Amino acid sequence: ETKNFAINTEGSDNTNLSDNLISENTNNANQQHNDSNPTKNIISDQLGVHYSVQICALMKKYRPPSFFNNRYYKIKDKIHIEEHQGWKKYTIGNFSVYKNARDYRTKIWNTTPVKDAFVAAYNKEKRITVQEALMIANQQWYQ
Repeated sequence: ETKNFAINTEGSDNTNLSDNLISENTNNANQQHNDSNPTKNIISDQLGVHYSVQICALMKKYRPPSFFNNRYYKIKDKIHIEEHQGWKKYTIGNFSVYKNARDYRTKIWNTTPVKDAFVAAYNKEKRITVQEALMIANQQWYQ
């Protein structure tokens, strides 16, 4: 099941960035991404549970990470792109503790026009639900 994630911008209608991204499969989860090759996955190759904050998902359009580092979006973090279920998912941060990722998500809500950012979870290199990650890591969920 896939979902359509849009970036909400203050003072304008929703800017839907989830159209026209070319869906490509990649099984190489350890390669670094650069703007000239959008299919590389740069989620870290950690050997445990970790969390990131997803800021966007696109199905048909590709945006280089630098697109979110401009004065409008105000995201200064390194943007990671991963391929997941046919979507290019844009994430920031790498947290071993869920609460830190959740707090960072709130900071993104409060300091950027991205109002629908959320925490994504990983075990090793595989994306999993936050609930699964919390159980594996024996961590507490915070609203």
